[in-house]
Amino acid sequence: MKKHALKISAILLIVVSLATALLISRKQSGSNELSADDKIAGKIVFFTNRTDKAQTTIKAIADEFMQIHPGSEIEIESVESSQIATVIGTRAAADELPDITIVLNEWSKKDWPAYFLELDNVFNKDEIYFYNDGIVNGHLYRVSTALNIGGIIYNKKAFSKAGITETPKNMEEFWQVCEKLKAAGIVPYGTNYKDKWPLEKIALDYTRIHEGDPNALNNLGEPGVPLLEEGKGMLAGWNWMRKIVKNGYAEPDLMSTNWDKFKMQHARGEIAMTFLATWYPPQVIENGIAPEDIGMFPAPGSKKILLFADWRLAISRKTKYPKTAKAFLKFLYEDGRYAKAINIIPPIKGIIYKDSYIKEILGSGLDTMEEIPDTIAYKEAYSKAQVDYSSAIQEYIVAKDTQAVIRKNNEKWLKAK
Repeated sequence: MKKHALKISAILLIVVSLATALLISRKQSGSNELSADDKIAGKIVFFTNRTDKAQTTIKAIADEFMQIHPGSEIEIESVESSQIATVIGTRAAADELPDITIVLNEWSKKDWPAYFLELDNVFNKDEIYFYNDGIVNGHLYRVSTALNIGGIIYNKKAFSKAGITETPKNMEEFWQVCEKLKAAGIVPYGTNYKDKWPLEKIALDYTRIHEGDPNALNNLGEPGVPLLEEGKGMLAGWNWMRKIVKNGYAEPDLMSTNWDKFKMQHARGEIAMTFLATWYPPQVIENGIAPEDIGMFPAPGSKKILLFADWRLAISRKTKYPKTAKAFLKFLYEDGRYAKAINIIPPIKGIIYKDSYIKEILGSGLDTMEEIPDTIAYKEAYSKAQVDYSSAIQEYIVAKDTQAVIRKNNEKWLKAK
């Protein structure tokens, strides 16, 4: 689920570049036009990062599809998320993408028509979130596997023990809640400081919700704009985390925090809150908390609620059975089959969500906004500046001289542009 601003090696960059050159240079093959009498048959490969579900719940979907469509065969191929860029990059370079493949963020949108089939006749903009994210020259090429919603996830029993009857609506009320939790012997907020990757969400997601602008990160790629500026979302998020730690609202020993331990403590109510997204509550449930005891509300200072995508899927232009590939892709999304199989939120509009924490945050009264993909200017600035958000926030949280940390990172950022 850690999915933003991927740092890839020089070797992988070469692989991806070779893949792009190869796919663009050859004559496009495959067709998006299907005759009415084409049968849903033939063998296709579906590629997923969910190695934990590939041969259980995902296989059950494939089996159901094959039963409905005799003559079709769905092979499921899976690799760990950390290996996807290498595996898919290599497969693309060899012109051997899976029939239904994950799309690498490193690939430029202008190259999608060389890689993938159009999905205009599979999905429409009124039924799926992040539709515009998959558009090139008016045609749809990729779709998100999930809908994620960012916010504060909290343990309702911990709140009740501390005598808290309402979730905070602003930063002042948030600090009051933290005081009550601390007085009740409960750690108000889990930072996961040592593991550090959860801190990146403060830079990426909080920046946008604080400003109520899905382009807040992309704006940092503009000439002359510093990374950290008073009144802007990035620095506001860093200051929020610093105050949590300085006021004693975080884990007592930052250097002993542990992700797996944290999930258990959160489930038991020893830690009350954390800022992540809707992919996280199922993991707390797996650690023993009852689903009805998990709540979710907008982070303090939010102007809007951020909806963001997950891994994206597309159909290879080289598939021998385009109708079967399209039919299975559609089948995965109907009734949220794939998302339910891997325990995430379907990206389908109009679905009635059964989880109370989803209903709670969407019923908060704030408008929602869909994330916007990173611009080339922002990506280049991030890559050249070499600012590791998680490490930078770690440093800022405990720094004696915060201005020195701000200056250092702003100098790196501005120099990169």
